[in-house]
Amino acid sequence: MPASSAQLGKYEQALYYEIFIKEEYRIAKPTIQNAKTIFDIGGHLGFFSERCLSLNPHLQLHYFEPFDTLFQQAKIRLQDFAPQITFNPFAIASSTGTATFTFNA
Repeated sequence: MPASSAQLGKYEQALYYEIFIKEEYRIAKPTIQNAKTIFDIGGHLGFFSERCLSLNPHLQLHYFEPFDTLFQQAKIRLQDFAPQITFNPFAIASSTGTATFTFNA
């Protein structure tokens, strides 16, 4: 596990392990490799985005995350892919408005 990932909490380490070590998204690998655009809605720390961008160097990715702490951490994690990413610091919903989110850290 890279040094930056070693500093993660247990949940984040488990998520990292599932995506990068166990390759839980391997069934989607051909789709990701051939995609032109992917939307990562609820992008959390950016692990899924990072995996997609590492599989497809031509991909344009739209990352959405309403929690500022997670959003900022993902921007740091994904900075090497910045030209390929549109960062969106908000959630996606069926209507415009505001909502209160509860985040258990």
